[in-house]
Amino acid sequence: MLVAAAVFLAVFIHSFVGFGFGLLVTAPLVSLVGLQTAVPLVTVIGTVFQLLMLVIYRSLIDMKTVFLLCAGSIPGIPLGMAALHLVDEAILLPALGIVTLLYAALSASRWRWPISERPRWAYLFGLGAGGLSGAYNAPGLMTIIYGRGREWNPDEFKSNLQGFFFFNSVITLAARFVGGELTPGVWTNLGYALPAIALGILAGSALGRRVSPRLFDRFVLALLSVMGIRLLLA
Repeated sequence: MLVAAAVFLAVFIHSFVGFGFGLLVTAPLVSLVGLQTAVPLVTVIGTVFQLLMLVIYRSLIDMKTVFLLCAGSIPGIPLGMAALHLVDEAILLPALGIVTLLYAALSASRWRWPISERPRWAYLFGLGAGGLSGAYNAPGLMTIIYGRGREWNPDEFKSNLQGFFFFNSVITLAARFVGGELTPGVWTNLGYALPAIALGILAGSALGRRVSPRLFDRFVLALLSVMGIRLLLA
């Protein structure tokens, strides 16, 4: 029951804002089922959840942009994994948190950084997202900045991010399968979580349809701030 409650809350907020599932659900699941089960469980639930989100928003996805982001992330992932061994985590994570908070603060002050539709920008942001994914399993920041710079409306923002997140989840899920991390306990807890995933998507999507783009943007910046604070205190 507690696993389902934690999953519902994270799915609800992610369905509304477009990101944040891993950020919100990992810590509660670790405390409930332990680290060895929680980490692959987040990957499995995230893959199922993002697949359902893709079905809902499939008509709004900019396939060209999502493809370029994904193409950039492929070389970025091993670069991020290598950087993890070369750069002190105690320095890099707080620095990333400061950058995130600075971006959120500037955006709240109505500062804008328009990003061109040219393919090279999508590829470069995808490369950065892949690097953060390989190092810290945190691809969201670069794609969020890219989407806001392109001034996507809420539905475009959520649909395009889900396309990219699903791609990353599939790669991670395959790696965990090869590594033997998908234990019976993971599948058992997935069964408990499935109703919570469905209810969270329905509730979050319904709320999203009732919120104006301006208010939606404020929620995005608030969740970005939470992400920055968590990185800063890591």
